[in-house]
Amino acid sequence: MVVGETVIVPTCTATDDIDSNPECGYTGTFDNTQVGTYTITFVATDETGNQSTLNKTYTITETPIEEPLDPGTPTGYYNSAENQTGFTLLSSLKTIISGHTITSYTNTSDKLINIDADLNDPTKVYTIYSGTPVNGGWDGGTTWNKEHVWPQSSYDEASPMVSDMHQLRASVPSVNSLRNNNYFGTTSSTSGLYHYESFTFYPGDEHIGDVARILLYMATRYYDEGLRLTKDNSGTTVRDAKELGDIDNLLAWHIADPVDAFEIQRNNRIYSEQNNRNPYIDRPDFFESVYQYLLGLAEQQALQVAFYEKAVTDYQTLSVTYVPTYDQKQL
Repeated sequence: MVVGETVIVPTCTATDDIDSNPECGYTGTFDNTQVGTYTITFVATDETGNQSTLNKTYTITETPIEEPLDPGTPTGYYNSAENQTGFTLLSSLKTIISGHTITSYTNTSDKLINIDADLNDPTKVYTIYSGTPVNGGWDGGTTWNKEHVWPQSSYDEASPMVSDMHQLRASVPSVNSLRNNNYFGTTSSTSGLYHYESFTFYPGDEHIGDVARILLYMATRYYDEGLRLTKDNSGTTVRDAKELGDIDNLLAWHIADPVDAFEIQRNNRIYSEQNNRNPYIDRPDFFESVYQYLLGLAEQQALQVAFYEKAVTDYQTLSVTYVPTYDQKQL
């Protein structure tokens, strides 16, 4: 309940097999004008003094507490991943979501009409980054086209990554072009709507969580294929390098933009087509542990790259400054 809402403590009644009229009352107070948690203790007492108690807790909040959305996860789908952490959790999730039904890239266009249908108007698709609903019929990419959230050049357009619909999103063509193959990250004006700056693309406040959960899905599902998130805070994907940045933002984005009804709709409709799910939509609590493991890998890689680059620089410097001398033989 929220501050100011009227709170009525229910009438206390009790029954007893022997005592036909046990006493019943309660102790404790609450203040419905103050945020907090208040406990009322109901006490029933029979004629011989025996007592039974029941505690009822009232929580007063500034705003209504929203019930979590039901993701529609099949019963037992994540049983083998429960109570696991780090690499063990990642490995279990990968096993669960691998082996999905593969759709040809061409056929994904018609399927996305349903998968990305706007919640308020199913004749339209809801586009990523801009958030613009546009006419849903597929017209070859004129009205909307398909954004690979993890750019397809990164894995050389290989199957099944290229047609995995968990990372394919309907997109306004001009916005798709602006994102191009740029890494995701923060910019000097990171807030509000999507924007691009110096090889860095910010997805927009309403889409950062979607992006974070899609990228962690890809890094989990295709871990054995070598897809890796990096600590690079700007840049574009290198063909077949299988790398994408910036991992540093993803946990904060996941928290700031929680799972919503549109993501749940997508997840369930993709499941009906591909027979696999994005675990970070179903179970947001899985995200942080897998993220921290992948962040550790990214940090190790960054150190290795820095060490290599320093070694190259040192070698080039020595090559320029060191001029060898040779002994000359007396004739």
